[in-house]
Order: sequence, then structure tokens, then C-alpha cells
Amino acid sequence: MRKHSYLWLTLPVLALTGCQPSEVDVLQKLPMPMSNQQMTVAAAFADHVNCGKVSWKAYDERTVTKVKVTCEVKDLDNLRKHLQALEQTADQQALERFQQRQKRTVHEIQRSIEILAERIDTAKKKTFEFKPLEALPKYDRYRMNCDEYGEMTRNPRERINRNEYYVGKFCTEGSATYHKEFCERARQRYNEEVPRLQARIDNYLREQEACKKQRADDRDRLQAINEERANQVKEAERRHAELIKNYELEVERKEAELEVARELTTDSQYDVDRAANAKLAGLHKVKSLEMQFIFRMTVDKKEAIIEAVNSKFTWDGYDAPHFSHQPMNAMIYDGTDIISSLIRNQKLWNCGDSPNLCRKLDNTVIPIYIQQ
Repeated sequence: MRKHSYLWLTLPVLALTGCQPSEVDVLQKLPMPMSNQQMTVAAAFADHVNCGKVSWKAYDERTVTKVKVTCEVKDLDNLRKHLQALEQTADQQALERFQQRQKRTVHEIQRSIEILAERIDTAKKKTFEFKPLEALPKYDRYRMNCDEYGEMTRNPRERINRNEYYVGKFCTEGSATYHKEFCERARQRYNEEVPRLQARIDNYLREQEACKKQRADDRDRLQAINEERANQVKEAERRHAELIKNYELEVERKEAELEVARELTTDSQYDVDRAANAKLAGLHKVKSLEMQFIFRMTVDKKEAIIEAVNSKFTWDGYDAPHFSHQPMNAMIYDGTDIISSLIRNQKLWNCGDSPNLCRKLDNTVIPIYIQQ
């Protein structure tokens, strides 16, 4: 037994004028919504260019009487051509999207290579110069030359020698120049001053030795600092050379990646797109299309309201007896386009005259058709 599948597309309609609950013949005599009172509901469907058969059915839904008018569309050539074009162009569009992704990837890799090349060029121009310190900062207590401490002992030494000279020359008993009172005062002064002067000399000498020791320590410390700085420069040069090498290795990796990207013929998304496109086979073989217009009437039965316009697409060869598009307000556009075509006695779903209408349908029909 032949299997059929159906696709219901429910198109919500803008609020239209209405009428009260009644039989089918009452609805048929009411003005057609959106027709500016130019025709009745029955006249809108009578001898329509696209309706091979029209049926009317009244039913109750939640205490409200509604009428479903079904139009069996008899000319589907333009719709089939449109859907066939979708089948034929789907792979090409998928290929173009893949090529765009590939082009973007190639550009990003090329830009990465350019940036790496700039970094390599900049890095190779950088130099590391070691300038040894010639002296330590002058923060220590010995701010003079150590020999100056020796010079500072000259004055006290001279004073000691002078005192010794005068005491020895003029204060020898029995000498012609001996003067007892003077010599006593001289010896007293000598005895008081010499120890003090000798203490100063000793202090200067100690300072001189300490200064020489610090200077020796400073030389050792300066040498250690310069050796450390030299090692730091060598380590910086080594790390910098390693950085350049890593940049060059990254360039090689990017170049290999670029070659692969240029030769790439597919990616995961392209595979997904082609697998989905393969399921489009037979999309254009629409067996039938029914247009269903759901009416209700206002309480006084003087105006009609179109609540929804449903498009029922049917294909052969599917296990499911039908499938429908829900909810009603999920369509990209409302049913006023269809109603307008009906009133003007134009073909419904006429992809030749209104290709934009069918393009809007694509995003609804194709995903559901692929799922089935």
C-alpha cells in the first residue's frame, strides 16, 4: 500500500472581521474578510483558478462553531520547480559556505604567520650588552683613599718629634741652654700630649687597615656582582634565542597547517550539510497540497473571522501518515498573503509569481521534511 506523509503549515492570520455561529450556508453569504465587502465568502472560493475542489465542513470546538473550507490546489508546477531548485542548489550553497569558512581559516593562518615573522624580525634585532660595574656605589663609611689615613698621622708625629727634640736639646741638665723651670713645664706638657697624639696616630692606622680591608672586600664583591650580571646576560641571550627558535617552529607548524587548510575538501559542518541535503531528495515531488481556511462567526452572525490558514503538503513514501507544523504562530509570515491571493483569484503558493513567499516557506518545510 502506498504510504503518504503530510506537512501541515499553520499560518496565523491577523485579526479579521467576523460573524456569529451558523451553518455553512450562513457563512457563505457573509462578506469575505479583507475583501472590503466586495465579495462573499462563497464567491471567494467559487471557480477559483487554483482550487480543483472546494469542501465545506462545520464543527464545534469549545462551544464555538467553526467552518473549515478546504481547497485542493490543482496546479503545483511552480511550487515543484521552486522546491526542485532548492534540491539542486542546496549542495552548491553548502559548498560555498564551506569555501567561505576555508577562506576565513586560510586568512587567519596567514595573518598568524605574518605576526610571527614580525616578532622574529624584531627579536633578531634585539642585542644584549654587558657593561661591568667599575665601582660599587659610594654608600660605605670609607669615602676617602685609604692612604689619606696615613697622611693624617703626619701632623701628630711631627708634634711628637718636635716635643722630643726640644726636650732633648734644651732640657739636658748641665747644658748651657738648660732652664729648670722651662724644662719642667716642657716635660709636663710632653708627658700629657704625647699619649694623646699617639692615640690619634694609632686610631688613624686602625682606620687605614679597616679601609684597606673593606676595599679588598669591595673588589671581591664587585667581581662577584659583575660575574652574576654577566651570567644574567648570557641567560637572557639563551632564553631569547630559544624564543626565536620557538617562533620559527611555530611558523613551520602554521605553514604546514596552511597547506592542509588550502587542500581541505570538507569539514565537519560541510559533512553535516551534505548529509542533510541528501535527505532533500524528492522534496519537489509534492503529491498534493490542500489549503484549509478556518472560519468562525461573530455572535450576531454578521461578520466572518478567519482564525487560521493551514497548508497541508503531501508526499509519497514516508512511514508517518502525516506530519504537521506546530505551533500556529511559528511561521515566519502570517496567512494574509494566502488570503490576498485567494481574493484576487491568484494561484496559491505560486512560486513563479511570488518567489519571496516560497522562500519564506523554505525555512519551515525543509527542516520538517528532512526530519521525516
